[in-house]
Order: sequence, then C-alpha cells, then structure tokens
Amino acid sequence: MYLDKINRQWSAYMKANDRNEKLQITNTTKLNLNRRQYMLEFVHNGLRYHLYHALNEPVYDMRRLQEGYENISLEEAFGITQREAAVLLSLFNDFMRQHYDEIQTSVDCGEGMERAMEAIRKARL
Repeated sequence: MYLDKINRQWSAYMKANDRNEKLQITNTTKLNLNRRQYMLEFVHNGLRYHLYHALNEPVYDMRRLQEGYENISLEEAFGITQREAAVLLSLFNDFMRQHYDEIQTSVDCGEGMERAMEAIRKARL
C-alpha cells in the first residue's frame, strides 16, 4: 500500500539524516500548476496538518486541518526555531522531490490555489 510504503521510506530517510521528528504521512497530492507542487498531509503530536509547497522553493503554506483551516508555521507546529524549520522544510523538499512521481492523486488548481485548498480541506475533514 502506498501510504505504508511512503511512511517506511520517510522513517528511513529521517533516520539516515539523524532526525527524530515523529510524524505519520496520511495523504499526498500533486497540485496541477506550472511547477511541481504538492500537498503533504501528516499527523504530528495528534494534530493533522497540510503542507503546501513547490519543490525547491523557499516558501510554503501550512494549515492545521480543522474547521478554521488556519495558517501555522513549522516553528509553531513542531516547537522549533526558524533555523530548524528551514532545515525541516529542506528535508521535506528533498524527500518529496525523490517521491513526487509516485504521488497517486492530484488536484486541479485551474480555478486558483485558494479554491483548490478549500476543496482539499472539505474532502479531508
């Protein structure tokens, strides 16, 4: 199964990079834009998050999956510094770059990213 496999790969990847952030990947989605962009859904400390990110870009958008779908930073979600968050984003980027072509679902963003994010939120709540 895809999620079992990617979670095993994630655990091995983090161990190989001497990292101990515990999270479980619960969904991945390609976002059909002009660049290689994805949504990574994961659970960390019992809370579910959506990380929206374009490969090799320094910025991201992350939301806590709940009714309000408010923005949250990696620093807040993981209780880490800005520098540590940059390292974690780099690890997410590298891992997702390696596995991007394996992502089995996609969302059409033809009506804009905000609309796509709202559709994802509704589907995953």
